[in-house]
Formats: sequence, C-alpha cells, structure tokens
Amino acid sequence: MNILPTGLLLFVFIFFQSYLHSQTNQSPSTLIQNVWILDGTGSSAKKGAIRIKRNRIVAIGNLTPLLGESVIDGKDRYLTPGFIDSHSHHFSSLKKEPSGIAMTNQGITTIVIGQDGDSYEMDTLIHFFKRYPIAVNVASYTGHSSLREKIMGEKKSIQKCYASRSRPNENVTRERFKERLFGFVYWS
Repeated sequence: MNILPTGLLLFVFIFFQSYLHSQTNQSPSTLIQNVWILDGTGSSAKKGAIRIKRNRIVAIGNLTPLLGESVIDGKDRYLTPGFIDSHSHHFSSLKKEPSGIAMTNQGITTIVIGQDGDSYEMDTLIHFFKRYPIAVNVASYTGHSSLREKIMGEKKSIQKCYASRSRPNENVTRERFKERLFGFVYWS
C-alpha cells in the first residue's frame, strides 16, 4: 500500500479548495461563437467569437468555451458594434415601447435627441429614465429654441433677442452644459 506524504495531500487539498473558490467567485461569461465580426474600424469582417463577462467584451478572436460558460451559436451571422442614430425622433415612443424595438431591430443602441432646436431639461430626462428603464442609450443636445423660450418666454421666443438679453442667455447656456448635455444646436 502506497501512502502519500501528508504535506503533499495538504498541498493538493489547499490547491483544489482555492481553485474551487476562484471559480465560484467569478461571474459567468457568455461566448458568442460562429460569427462574422465587424469591429467598426472599416476593416473586413473576420470569422471568430466574442466573450462577454459582466456586460463587457473581454475577448475577441478564435475562442473556445470555458468550463461552465454559456455558449450562443451565431449561426454565421454578422456581429457589429451598436449604431448611433445621431438625428433621432424615437424618444417619444420609448415610454410606450421601452424595448425600443424600432431602434434595436436596426442595431441602434444609442439615439441623439434635441437636434432640431427643441430639447428636454436634464432633470426631466433623469426623471424619465428612473421611471421608465429603456433599452437604448440617449444623448441630448441643448436646443437653441428651448433656450430662447426659457429666457424670453414661449410667446416672445420668436422675437428678435436684443443685446440686453444676451447675458442671461449665456448663463442659462452654461447651466445647461453643466447638466451633462451633449452639445448645442442652432436650428433656424
């Protein structure tokens, strides 16, 4: 009968326990394989796989599944970065359809709103997002028309803005940019 030394058994036991502990502390990953990958740089599509962990892409290339990993067969389809709709009128539909099916079916993952000179206040947007979780990202411009209405009032916003009103305009514009809006749009 062959008996292993106690030190070796202890080493194997500790190693095995630490291996199990490291495996249970790692969040599960997902492998999307059998896809044509377009990376958005303009280079040709490449056949491969993408590994996602904690909602982040962690590996791209010729990958094999890890132990316990979820695997999705891409069925030879194309996998691309999300598209940005830089002139979107879909925002108003997101309350009724938060999955954004009209956008996500086209591969759009980000929309830009406020581009026609009219925009929402940032606190209004934040309140909306807290109340209605939506499937797409939203960036918002500060619209020139919205600023004029805020400074001059809705009924007077179509009148000429004289120099005496330019100082408040600058302050309101500065405040809007501090609210993390995407940019400023002038639409005449």
